[in-house]
Amino acid sequence: AASIGNNEEGGAGVAYGAEVYGVRLLGDSVSMTETYDSITSSVDAGASVLSNSWGFKNSCDGYDIPELYKQALRYAEEEGRGGLGSVVLHAAGNSNCDISDDGLLAFETVVAVAALSAGDNKEGYSSYGTPIDISAPSGGLITTTLEGAYNSYKDNPLYTSDMSGTSAATPLVAGVFALMFSVNERLTA
Repeated sequence: AASIGNNEEGGAGVAYGAEVYGVRLLGDSVSMTETYDSITSSVDAGASVLSNSWGFKNSCDGYDIPELYKQALRYAEEEGRGGLGSVVLHAAGNSNCDISDDGLLAFETVVAVAALSAGDNKEGYSSYGTPIDISAPSGGLITTTLEGAYNSYKDNPLYTSDMSGTSAATPLVAGVFALMFSVNERLTA
């Protein structure tokens, strides 16, 4: 979304002048309060776009999301950016299934992101369904990585072009939203 650009290193993010506010939210032991706080603290810190590559359950199975998370999503929509709303993106998932009954991805304020191939077709693994709001390219994207985590790019182990999935597509959409808000700060979520 916001990798530094014009430095002749690796790749450049879609909105390479944007600032990033990182939140670590990982694992089965994360409480609903911590999940709520991850959204509200990001909004309170000034985040315009919240890019998420996680879900509550297998998105192929129908489920509803906890009320506390719904409150966090509404908080982002109503309080973010001084009342204009912060955009909350969620990756659609890589299970090649219909996510129409996924309560998180179908929630009215969530922007669900699917993945496209280089030929602008749905990636074979990308989940699909009525909650999908937008799709973005995936696969072959150049990004930074932990040394040894992926195949290196041009013999540099700190970069890879192997990043793929809806979790790769979602930050691209986040970068586009960041650019949109930089051009017109009065846009609402």
